[in-house]
Amino acid sequence: PVAPPPFDPKAFAQTLPGITAPFGFFDPAGFCSSDGASNEQVSEGKVRFYREVELKHGRVAMLAALGFPVAEQFHPLFATDDAPSFSAFQQTPLQTFWPVVVGVIAVIEVFSVFTFENPASRDADGNPAQPWTIKKDHVAGDLGFDPLGLK
Repeated sequence: PVAPPPFDPKAFAQTLPGITAPFGFFDPAGFCSSDGASNEQVSEGKVRFYREVELKHGRVAMLAALGFPVAEQFHPLFATDDAPSFSAFQQTPLQTFWPVVVGVIAVIEVFSVFTFENPASRDADGNPAQPWTIKKDHVAGDLGFDPLGLK
């Protein structure tokens, strides 16, 4: 039997959704290069982890980009018309609200751990699973929350 070709992380990453013109595949730090940014072989699970992290951070950035200009004009809980949005949390009862925000974020992060490969498991060849890898059946960005049924 002929051995399958070695896994090419860059070729696999280029098959994932999100690569658009005019930029094409964009990996300036070399996270998907054959030796990996951490100088270890990059597996399919590791590429899936990078995609999951990229989507999560992109969503947070989009919420922040929307939140700052909107908060300058409107706040649903507190009237802070006299304070700029970047310092409004210090002038309202929002200071006591941050533990709730951190708690919600913690719940989301804890449930995202269930999408990881078990570090104590082994692959088909008997090699230990690479840390920080996502299961192959996980869809990147799917948090299991779709109250409007948009999927």
